[in-house]
Amino acid sequence: MTTNTVTTVSAEIGGTEITMETGKMAKQAGGAVVIRQGDTMVLCTATVGNLRDVDFLPLTVDVEERMYAAGKIPGSFFKREGRSGEKGTLTARMIDRPIRPLFPKGWHYETQLVAMPLSVDMVHPYDILAMNGASAALMISQVPLPTPVGSVRIGKIDGSFVVNPTEESLLEGCELDLVVAGTEEAILMVEAGATEIGEDEILDALDIAHGEIKKLCALQHELREKAGREKISFEAPSLDESLVEKVRASHGADLDTATQVEDKLARQDASNAVCDAIVAEYAGSPDDSDYSAKKATAQTIFSKLEKATIRNRIAVDKKRPDGRGAQEIRDISIEVGVAPRTHGSALFTRGQTQALSIATLGTLKEEMRL
Repeated sequence: MTTNTVTTVSAEIGGTEITMETGKMAKQAGGAVVIRQGDTMVLCTATVGNLRDVDFLPLTVDVEERMYAAGKIPGSFFKREGRSGEKGTLTARMIDRPIRPLFPKGWHYETQLVAMPLSVDMVHPYDILAMNGASAALMISQVPLPTPVGSVRIGKIDGSFVVNPTEESLLEGCELDLVVAGTEEAILMVEAGATEIGEDEILDALDIAHGEIKKLCALQHELREKAGREKISFEAPSLDESLVEKVRASHGADLDTATQVEDKLARQDASNAVCDAIVAEYAGSPDDSDYSAKKATAQTIFSKLEKATIRNRIAVDKKRPDGRGAQEIRDISIEVGVAPRTHGSALFTRGQTQALSIATLGTLKEEMRL
């Protein structure tokens, strides 16, 4: 049942006020927050759907840009809003990256995060607001997210660090554009663009960012206490450790050998063969009523042991799966003129990874007039 209670919290971040409001818009969503800085407003919603029979986290993050937010009409023939541009896609990725690992293990409920800029003042970028609003929407929703995520941008302008700089200052003479997301305890994501800048300055910027992130996390906790919904009761699936050790004893040596095959495809085949052997031994007969559950458990144990084996070899033995040491870099080869009738072509090869790049020049009639 929806209510008409509107809850608002605010805090000063980097010298400007950021406000979070819930209860006015999108009342049927699991969690809905309108976050505002200046005249830039973003509506962020978090919605939980049905429980799905999948083995991954069914999380969708969508940023829906609208021209009306800046007081403009779409320039297409139909005058209708289109899909989001590059900035919207990149903002959705920045929302996803720090939040996805915080979901409980085994969370298979369909979950959707949507951020929609309602008003953009061309002074305060909406991307940082969308990142904080999405986390706040999750915090007040039914999703049992353990901790909020705060996000800030640090710019270096005229030799000084600025928290959440304006759009104009980012375009004119900004030496560093650093986006940082994290919890109260740790930094989870860093994305940056900069001219040449020292490592010590980056560390100083990260320290400043984390101080502001703690304020944003506290703001989300306050909103959660005032307007949060009851969380879904959920327990992460657990494995029988005695069964894990039994599989390790019977197939650990084969798995260790399989994960050291240097050729990538041959290594995958060898690892799959070990997985099939574990399933055959521990899942029982395909005719058994509980075969599917036992098969899923055996595959989960295999994945856990495979990850632990590779991680231990890299961290302790300093040896990667393809045989390289921790400091070894594969040779790169570059070949140009691969496609003779194109205006330009090049093939880059490093190990078994390749990239073919093609360049095409337009005619003089297509010249841009600036």
